[in-house]
Amino acid sequence: MSNKVKIAILGLAVILLMVLFYFLYPAQPKKKVKEDTSKELYTKFMNKDGLHILKEMLDGYPKIDSMRFVHDNLDTSLNTSYTKGSPNVYLLIDSDIDISPRSVDSLMAFVENGNVAFIALDQFTSIFSNRISHSYMTNTVSGDRISLDFTHPSFEMDMPYSFQIFQRDRAQYRSWNYFTFRNMFAEGNDIVTMGIETYNDNPVFIKIPQGKGYFYLHCIPEVFYNESMFADDGFEYAQRVFSHFPKGNYFWHSHTNRWDERYNEPTSPPEEMEKKSPIQYILKDKYLRHSYLLLLFGLLVYVVFKIKRRQRIIPTVEPNTNSSLQFVDNVSLLYLKQDKHYKFIKHYEQSFIHFIKDKYYISTSEINKEYIEAVAMKSDIAETDITEIFNEFNRAKKSHTFSTEELIDLHKKIEDFYKHCK
Repeated sequence: MSNKVKIAILGLAVILLMVLFYFLYPAQPKKKVKEDTSKELYTKFMNKDGLHILKEMLDGYPKIDSMRFVHDNLDTSLNTSYTKGSPNVYLLIDSDIDISPRSVDSLMAFVENGNVAFIALDQFTSIFSNRISHSYMTNTVSGDRISLDFTHPSFEMDMPYSFQIFQRDRAQYRSWNYFTFRNMFAEGNDIVTMGIETYNDNPVFIKIPQGKGYFYLHCIPEVFYNESMFADDGFEYAQRVFSHFPKGNYFWHSHTNRWDERYNEPTSPPEEMEKKSPIQYILKDKYLRHSYLLLLFGLLVYVVFKIKRRQRIIPTVEPNTNSSLQFVDNVSLLYLKQDKHYKFIKHYEQSFIHFIKDKYYISTSEINKEYIEAVAMKSDIAETDITEIFNEFNRAKKSHTFSTEELIDLHKKIEDFYKHCK
């Protein structure tokens, strides 16, 4: 490389550094007065646990004459009076409730005067539940989904709403709450079951009288979050829940102010977010910033003058790999995403047979009784369990209607084999 070329490259590097300094040291803008966002229901950041879509639905809801947002100090922010012919409706939708006893007193007075309160929570704390029941209000059932519907014929859905909570695209096996009446202060005949989980007919949406008004309680608040409302049947379920409430003035309790937070991220607008990456920390400090830029400049100079290699590149010798299993996995994933289970199952069976061959050195051209006996003897798994797995494989390969649920059951049996085999 000639000296002229090197000088030109260094000159270009200096110009680039000047441009970089220009953007890193901009004129300081005037500080904006931070607006009061306490009355805002949601921000522009929408995530699966927010209430953005529900708020959009309520914006055009004909039963809502007005919407006001109240805060944790309900004794000062909640109007407990009752207007004849137009009751007030209090709304709280969150994972839990953690408000003061005085706020609970105000809420009880609000309902006793003839108003309505709708509370959808996963956890009812003792401060609130002690006003409704002698002890705990809910019990749980477990599963990876819950089926929801309403008891009144006018509100029943065409098909029950099958609700699941996903994490990393997999349905989570979890506990689901339902109400138990035996500890309630109100008589059993006074408590109205509005909605149930249909597998066991357990109540999840109930109506409890309190003075002249009513409490509507729901123990699965996730059905009102964005993740549920994105689905047509989830949106319809929320509409039918709110159809139970009277026309009037609505008070939405911004309990945690997390309407659309992304997990632990701040809910403030982007221009107000504090940047916390390592690079931002370095550039924020004057001396660290100078050292960082000097390091970049030195690295650039080194690259310019040492760009010519002194030795030929030594090629990397890649080890031989068995790509057949990777190919099977890729093809299987393709059929699985296309819901072509009858094609996927062939590759799944080959993967299972290959596992047995690799672990126990048992191979065969056909699945017969002798093969199953040999596998059972070496794996210490019952012959009936192994026979059932291969029967499911044969049935799946012959049926184009092999469902996802059946595939999941087969997968669980195979995973059980992997887990308990010797």
